[in-house]
Amino acid sequence: MKFKAVLFDGYGTLFEDAMVPLRELCGRIIQGNGLALEPDAFLEAWDRHFFPMIRGDFVTLREADVVSLERLFGELRIADAAHLHIDGLFERFNSAPIYPDVRPALEGLDVGMMTGILSNADVENIDGALRANDLNFPVVITSEGVRCYKPRPEIFRQALALLGCEAEEALYVGDSQEDDVTGARGVGMRVAWLNRRGERLRQGIPAPDYEIENLKDVLKIVGP
Repeated sequence: MKFKAVLFDGYGTLFEDAMVPLRELCGRIIQGNGLALEPDAFLEAWDRHFFPMIRGDFVTLREADVVSLERLFGELRIADAAHLHIDGLFERFNSAPIYPDVRPALEGLDVGMMTGILSNADVENIDGALRANDLNFPVVITSEGVRCYKPRPEIFRQALALLGCEAEEALYVGDSQEDDVTGARGVGMRVAWLNRRGERLRQGIPAPDYEIENLKDVLKIVGP
């Protein structure tokens, strides 16, 4: 069946991977407070507070980041104001640059192909990043807008409804094995896993329909 629509993940697919500014922030906090931790260890400790928040009743990413960082600061006896660190982090998210392969891929899509963006992000993040890079999509879905996070099926079904497509008529393109591959496959969408770093598919993750290293490879999948 020919694709009628292509739906893209946000950060790590179109925009700079959110892990880049996150690790940089962890490094600054460690240095500023003289902690004997590596950035990845600090981030792992932060995640133990963060992920339970976004898996329960819905909260925005900003709220989850602030509250979870405050809890970690309490554990580590850090007196920093967590919300100021998150303000700086969100400034980075809101102006995140696109990857070099984004514009060629989008410009190469057939003019009749419907496109959209579906991201685990607050509205301010995606709106800001789209403005900063002069990008426009007819369909923009955020976790804040739908009040749930990938890989839950509701967020993908909302996108399909707005695109006016059946699941098998839309291609989902994303870099996350759990959020993107598992989530999109769970609602019957076909998935192109953007594997920029040459990772191995983890155990328990369903095989994507396509594996690509560059967004321009999407053009080969959807065809003329």
